[in-house]
Amino acid sequence: MKKLFTLLMLMVCAVGTVWGQNSFSVILDGEAIQESPFFTISNSGNFNKNYTGTYEGRAYTKGYKLDSKGNVSFTTTKEATVMIVQSLSKYSEKVPKFDTDNLATNNRVDDITNKVGVYTLTNVPVGSHSISRGSGETGILFIKVDYPQKDITSEVVTTVTINGVQISPEDLTTLIETKNLTLDQAIYQTAPTVIFTNTKTYSDNSNETENITAEMTEDADFFIATAVIGGDTYTIKVGRDKSVKSNDATLKSLNVNNEPINGFNAETLSYDIELPFGTTDIPTITAEATSSVATVSVIQATTLPGTATVNVTAEDGTTVMSYTVNFTVAKGSNEKELKQAMFSNGFDGFIKGNTIEAYYMEGTEVPTLNATVSDKATATVNDNTLTITAEDGTTAEYTIILEPVSPYTGLGRVFDGTETDWIKTGYSFDAETNRGWKFSKNHDKNTPSDLSRIIDGRNRLYFFVDACNDVTLKTATGISNARKIKVYVNGKEISGVTEAPKYSAGAGINIECGSSSPCMIAIVSNQDGGDGGFGEIVVNKPAPVSITLNSYGYNTYSNANTVTVEGAVAYTCTVNKETSKAVLKELGTVIPAGQGVLLKGENGGTVTFAFGGEEPVIEQNDFQPVLKETATPTDKAIYVLNGNQFKKYIGATLVANKAYIELGSAAETKALSIEFGGGTTDIDGITTADVDDNAPVYNLNGQRVNRNTKGIVISNGKKIINK
Repeated sequence: MKKLFTLLMLMVCAVGTVWGQNSFSVILDGEAIQESPFFTISNSGNFNKNYTGTYEGRAYTKGYKLDSKGNVSFTTTKEATVMIVQSLSKYSEKVPKFDTDNLATNNRVDDITNKVGVYTLTNVPVGSHSISRGSGETGILFIKVDYPQKDITSEVVTTVTINGVQISPEDLTTLIETKNLTLDQAIYQTAPTVIFTNTKTYSDNSNETENITAEMTEDADFFIATAVIGGDTYTIKVGRDKSVKSNDATLKSLNVNNEPINGFNAETLSYDIELPFGTTDIPTITAEATSSVATVSVIQATTLPGTATVNVTAEDGTTVMSYTVNFTVAKGSNEKELKQAMFSNGFDGFIKGNTIEAYYMEGTEVPTLNATVSDKATATVNDNTLTITAEDGTTAEYTIILEPVSPYTGLGRVFDGTETDWIKTGYSFDAETNRGWKFSKNHDKNTPSDLSRIIDGRNRLYFFVDACNDVTLKTATGISNARKIKVYVNGKEISGVTEAPKYSAGAGINIECGSSSPCMIAIVSNQDGGDGGFGEIVVNKPAPVSITLNSYGYNTYSNANTVTVEGAVAYTCTVNKETSKAVLKELGTVIPAGQGVLLKGENGGTVTFAFGGEEPVIEQNDFQPVLKETATPTDKAIYVLNGNQFKKYIGATLVANKAYIELGSAAETKALSIEFGGGTTDIDGITTADVDDNAPVYNLNGQRVNRNTKGIVISNGKKIINK
């Protein structure tokens, strides 16, 4: 008895947790989401948008309503802890019922910010339970049931049976101490059933007993039982009756390229293995018989597709089992979808059928295409053609239409739909419902997989704008809701602008552009509902750079915008080819947009400019503007200001914001002299006349003055003496 007592006290120690699943939860948000069918939800139609809240980072939009139809039930097999998360967005004063009793609000931990309250019920007994309507209708979002985990402090192997007969205490002691036991006196004709019984003790002093059936193998002399308990491997060998030959022709393992076949079972004789597309190397099969006295022969596959065969012959020489492994090679995917056509300048191309439309700022480097295609496909670009090759070798071709855009150079305008030369979109201008240049939602809430609006460009707008400080895009009058957006300038996201407001007087977004170069502004939808749109643009440009007049008091000038001059008077030109003269006519101090002029002021004087002014009417002007630096035309005779005359120009480039005179290529005149016409350089014919109260008044230096200034002034192109 003492030896037996000692035996029973021999323990296999380990630390771990209770086997099996110990935690069950269900998310109640529009549907019941759970890992296993632990909970029963009585009515799938009881999810309601009135019950919302945020718990553990998840925003719930449709919680589960507990009313006369709605309840949740489950069964516990161990003492448990139950946690219930209630929505406080509606009926927060009401409580659910657990089993037969209403829960109490003073036992609920409330998170007012996230609109949830949490009940934690401990020591819930084994049995069936329900959560239902309590003091009134309520909504719940989440339920979790935990079986408290207990550490295993020891495992005691108490008995081992062979075909139902316990081994002796002495043999059991040997087994536990050495992990091995050989019983060669016991002879069996067939493999016996060996069962290990052990008892686990937990940290709370509770016990649990389990039976483990050993795995059986054999060799020429023994049947071999193996079991793993508490991390240790125990082996028992019992004698075989050698007169009875084994008929075990099963496999213990079957491998492909030394890797076990997934789902292998000794009783399953055929396996189908699909190799990755493009595989050319024939896999190698290896196998091991369950019985060490069985023989194994492998006939390898010789082709792909092909079959390998494993024949296992039992010790009796007559029992044979054949395992086959059938190899096939996966067909390559034929997917060749073009998902996005992003260009290196940040323009996300509009994919329309088999055409890609994209744009870039005039005068900048032609951008390259980086196409996003199906996972196993490849993309190549050759000239204006994109070719997508699927894994199976089939192809799809797209024509790339890539065009330069001249930027908008104005200071602002109300959109009327004629801005297609510098506003680019896959959508359209909407005059009918007053949405202006509009952009769509990314996709419909009910069909999130429909990305057609993104693919064809309806969800975004591109504005190509000349160098400026910033741009304001004003919301169109037909937009009644704010829209989430992303904004990019020259391909870089601007993090500070995330929403286009709904229409109100002056509402819109302001985008910093930097004043050094033209900018491409992208407005991209960032939501799944409703169109947005803009009805007006306002461009804030830095004041034009001042210029210096030459020693004669002259210089030429032009600007893409209307400007008011200070320090000089502007003149237009009519060329008299017969006399080789540039006849100048006074324009005043306001230069209309896109007009070239000659400025006249003090010798060596400085001229400054401000945007805006009341534009005068010009009947004729032979000055040509240079709104940006450009190559000199080679098919014309070009004349530029040189001192006090216009001389033939042979330079390669015309300087921005200047003006020149253009004659036919056959012109032989080397220079054009300047003649001031229109009575602006002498005072013959000075008259005293009434002055139009609304007409601007200038002195002889071109400076705007009060109409009551004494002396000679100019108004409406006439000299007037104020006495």
